[in-house]
Amino acid sequence: MNKSKHILLIGDFAQNGEVLHSLIEGAGYRATLMQDPWAALNAMKQQKPDLVLVDSLLKEMNADVFCIRMKDLSLSSAIPTLLLITDPAGEIIGEARDCETVHFLLPEVDSQALLFKIRQLFSAAAASRSDISELPLKGVRILLVEDNEINRRVAGLILSKNGAQPDIAENGLIGLEQVKANEYDLVLMDLQMPVMDGYESTARIRKLKHIKQPAIFALTSFAESEEIERALQVGIDQVLEKPIRAQVLIAEVQQVLNR
Repeated sequence: MNKSKHILLIGDFAQNGEVLHSLIEGAGYRATLMQDPWAALNAMKQQKPDLVLVDSLLKEMNADVFCIRMKDLSLSSAIPTLLLITDPAGEIIGEARDCETVHFLLPEVDSQALLFKIRQLFSAAAASRSDISELPLKGVRILLVEDNEINRRVAGLILSKNGAQPDIAENGLIGLEQVKANEYDLVLMDLQMPVMDGYESTARIRKLKHIKQPAIFALTSFAESEEIERALQVGIDQVLEKPIRAQVLIAEVQQVLNR
């Protein structure tokens, strides 16, 4: 499925361009590595990639100039762009700070967090351009595992407005028992809960052999790279930041269920 997505890498990324290229190709995307930003701009005029990864320390052009050139070509609003900061000081000046489609990642970000960010950008782009039907979640069997009553109400309202009638569990232990007893397409799992947190509950769900494994999305207010990595390690498919955005949630659900 990912092979339909083309990612253009521009720069040498502190001499890690080939490593980054292999990482992205290994995740199932098509990747092209170009050292020359001018050549990359010309290539994008001919055929737009789905995502651009830009080295903050381009050798032939400053990052702020690159952002300006993308704006001049009306490319920045059409192509999600991720600026990877390879400067140890992490400083980017000028127009790059004002380029709305540029997102910043620190040098120490791990590979799983980078791939997660790429998936987020694709999901956000899909959500912004998708023509969502009246009830896109109708028929999707969802379990919401959340200890906070207000969060349950908010998430439940979003789900019900979009056609789902979710089951509710107030902690990870109850959620685990619900998954054992019922078949779900999707589990929305809060990570921080009493009795049993979302990490432990997910790990135990993934060990169940007699069930059809559901997709599991983590819900968190603090999507730090360490938290994302831990979530992915226990078997969570995607991490969504609270408050939940309806279009992003729908796009993610459709992407996972259509695999």
